[in-house]
Amino acid sequence: MRLNICQEGQDYCFYKNDEEEPYLNARVGWVPSNKAIASIYKFWDKPVAIIRQGKGQKFWEKGKVTYLLQLMEGTVEVIIESAWKGHWSFDYKGFQYNFYMHNGYKKSLFKAGEQVAKFDAREYYPLPLKKAFIVANNDEDDILLLSLFLLYDKESALDSELPRNSAFLGRGVRESDQYWFPKR
Repeated sequence: MRLNICQEGQDYCFYKNDEEEPYLNARVGWVPSNKAIASIYKFWDKPVAIIRQGKGQKFWEKGKVTYLLQLMEGTVEVIIESAWKGHWSFDYKGFQYNFYMHNGYKKSLFKAGEQVAKFDAREYYPLPLKKAFIVANNDEDDILLLSLFLLYDKESALDSELPRNSAFLGRGVRESDQYWFPKR
């Protein structure tokens, strides 16, 4: 499965397997409360996923930062294991997932220790349009994959006079496998 993503400002369009019309849309915003950070819609009227802040957002609070992905199947708590090394984890449908950021725009998702998806993006500054893609096994949940994308990409969607760059500059926990290809 290939998911193509086009972003212009705070709005996103998602295309599945090189279709010409978007099958989902999203809007991202940054609010310092329990309101939605992002929402994914089917035709802009029916939300299929909502992303919210979880706990531990203030520097004086103990614990790890979390985010909540409210999907049709239930709520997923994403734990930021290490913001500096780009490692997130969560449980979904009985499996342990690990999301890793690699140098640049590359990210990868592991399910029970096996890679199931890779993410990559390109920003074209000063042009307003940004394009990205996700390649994943066909049996992976596309709404979950797009929610993760919006969660790590939310900062580049904010309006600013300065260019925002969502590239990860850290060393990371795990090396990127540039030769990975979907197995199913």
